[in-house]
Amino acid sequence: MGYLGTKPANSPLTSELIPNSIITNAKINDVAATKLTGQVADANAPSGSVIQVVNAFNNTPATTSTAGAAITCVSASITPSSSSSNILIIARVPTKLLRSTSATAAWMSIRITRNGSVINPQPSDWYENGINFGDTNWSDFRFVTFIQSLDSPSTTSSVSYVIQALNYNTNQLVVNEDGIYRSSITLMEIAG
Repeated sequence: MGYLGTKPANSPLTSELIPNSIITNAKINDVAATKLTGQVADANAPSGSVIQVVNAFNNTPATTSTAGAAITCVSASITPSSSSSNILIIARVPTKLLRSTSATAAWMSIRITRNGSVINPQPSDWYENGINFGDTNWSDFRFVTFIQSLDSPSTTSSVSYVIQALNYNTNQLVVNEDGIYRSSITLMEIAG
């Protein structure tokens, strides 16, 4: 193959070899999306984009019969890439309320903590999940509780989220029963 002028070097094309203003935004806009490769830097991701996902499970049983007590169901940590990012927390907890007193009802709730501080508390005057049988002829009640929240931790340091179950009265509250059932948590960093 012949060349006009100097034969091109067998080296990669670099920005130093391209004269200024040869490549313009208009020319870049005409490039088909199918020709683009690589990854958009997290800092340049459009608002609402999912930047990273963390998922964790726990099947370690935990129980309490203390009114107002909180037990840990599952936890996970995430390190946001930007202080303007939001974290979407989604969790599920397999739960059992077991009658251990003569009470006719049992109630519980779950909440989310970030680095030890409650960010999504249970309602102050009632608990979200439970059962009221109206008599003492019941033994246990099993169900799965879900919770989600959008948090703005405003940091690029590691953030720990813990899902806790809270007991309303002295009936027994069990999560992850017998290690057969497991709680899960998903953390999604959303570009702000």
